[in-house]
Order: sequence, then structure tokens, then C-alpha cells
Amino acid sequence: MTEITQLHFLIHGFCYAEMAAGKAEPDPKHRPFLEREMQCATRWRTRLNGCGPSEALVILTWPHGPTGPAAEFEHYAESRLGPRSFVLNVPDPTSQEFWNITDPEFRSELLAETQSAAAGQGTSWNKEELFTALHSLSCCRVLRRMMLERGMRINESQAKVDAWGASFDGCVMKYSLNMVRLLGLRTTAVIDFDLTVPDAAFLLDAELSRMYILENGLRLFVFTCRTGVAGLFTATSQSLRDRALLAAVEVGNWPVIVVSKQGIRLWPDPQPYHLPEADPGYYEPPQQLVRVAGRRLLVPVSAGYVYRLAKAPAYVFAPRNVSIDDFCDSLLSAQVV
Repeated sequence: MTEITQLHFLIHGFCYAEMAAGKAEPDPKHRPFLEREMQCATRWRTRLNGCGPSEALVILTWPHGPTGPAAEFEHYAESRLGPRSFVLNVPDPTSQEFWNITDPEFRSELLAETQSAAAGQGTSWNKEELFTALHSLSCCRVLRRMMLERGMRINESQAKVDAWGASFDGCVMKYSLNMVRLLGLRTTAVIDFDLTVPDAAFLLDAELSRMYILENGLRLFVFTCRTGVAGLFTATSQSLRDRALLAAVEVGNWPVIVVSKQGIRLWPDPQPYHLPEADPGYYEPPQQLVRVAGRRLLVPVSAGYVYRLAKAPAYVFAPRNVSIDDFCDSLLSAQVV
């Protein structure tokens, strides 16, 4: 039995390339994201070339045909890793195939996941959270089965995980957090920014300057962007039972600015924060999520969601006259609310 001690998750890699496939020109809105994806693809191949015998690649596919950029990469991964490359093209909760699965263990896990939403969050959970958790459950079920068939097992106590793909502040985050939990791993997934495509346009040419894991269960990313230095608080684990969290940051009189990944201003003078194009069950009415309590600014902690606004990314931009060291010191003192 081969023991796997390092998992690489490639989540929705080549989504922009697949959306552009067969078109004379890519959507102009997608072009800069496609260019970033092409840069990442080169790095993904380089990482695969350096993989050792106890490392495996787990691909959560973006819909694609038998040929094209995604299929080509899957073939390349198999040529480098052989049976340690796992392609998960599995049913999600919108398909009847998902609900036709009769495996008793899966049905029990499915019930437990669904119950945990109401038990932990009451009625505040969003359909996006439910879909992600249940699809992750389906992915983990198939991954375990494939590993067993190939004579492999994950060392749950020691295995490490890093996550690549699209998007940094969306699916890469939310799927990796859910799958690490559902696989029973005792680690925090590393979100490798240089191997991801962000949704936030202002991060496309940004540099990840620092990353911290805080003792209170938060993770802090600090970026240097063209528009300034920005911090992002994220969760290090995620479950359907987990309520939305706020990071309470003492910023004094600093005129910080907080924006969503869509560029919606959340603080100060917040703009209406909602996503009108969202489907029923995903759409949430306008809400103000950033506020002041005493000397502290309360900022949402992201779990990589888009439509669950209280768990979506909120980027805190430092004033121009504040050094990155002072800014980090302030953010690192954050308390969880």
C-alpha cells in the first residue's frame, strides 16, 4: 500500500482556457485572467516535474471535452505521476446521479452534512455553502475509492495539502477547506497564490508579500498591489455548521478602505453590497458587513464563498502613509468575533 503524504489539489484549472476554446477571440473581460492562467499552467507543470513518489495530484475538473487544454494537462499529469494523478469528474447535487448513490456510508455522511447546516447556522446558510459541501463530499468519496483501487492511502495525521487553480479567492479556497475536513486530514491547506488565478482583478499583478496563520484560527494574506497594500482574513477550516466570523482589527484613526473582490466599496461610505445576477437561494439582499465597534473595525472572514456575502472576501487596504510592517502588526492583533 503506497502512502501519500502530499496532496496537490488543482481546482478548476484551465477554466478560462476552456471558456475561450473554439472562439476566435476570448471574451475581453476574461483576457487578463486567461493570461494569468497560462502563467500558472507553466508553474503547475514545473511543480509536477518535481513531485516525489509520495505526492499525488487531485484534479477537480472544469467541464471540458476529450481534447483541449484541460484534457492535455490531465494527460501530461498522468505521464508524470502515473496512478498518482486523480481526475475527479464526479456528480454534484444538481444531478440525479448524485442522489441515486445508495452507498450506506455516503448516505450517512450526506445526512450529517445536511443536518449540520441547520444545527450550526439555523437559517442563515446559503445554497452555495450547501452545494460546495455536498459536492466536496462526493469528490472525497470518489477519491477514496480510486486510491483504494490503486493501492494507495493518505497518511491522515501527516499528509500536507496545497491548492492551485481558480479562483484564489473563490473555489480554490472553499473546496480545499471543505475537502481537507472531509478527508479527516490534520493540516491546513496551503493556498499557493502564485499557482492560482484570483477573481479580484486588482490581484492579477499583485505580489503576495506575507502570509500568517494566527493562533485564533485565522489566516492572513498581505498583498502589495498597484493600488496599495491589502490584507485578507480567511478561515483555515470550513464546515456547514460554521457561522460567519468577523475579524476585529484596531486601526485607530487610519483611513483604511475595505472592498469586495468585485470592487464594491464596503467601508467607508459603503456601496450597496449584493449580487443581483445570483440565482434564487444564492442571492442575498444588500447588507452592510463592515462596521466599527469602539476602536476596532469589524471585517468579514472569508471562506472563499461568493454569494454568502458574510463569508466572501473583504480586502482591507492600508493608507498610503502607513508602512507594511505597521499595517501587518495591526492586522495580526485581530480578534475573532
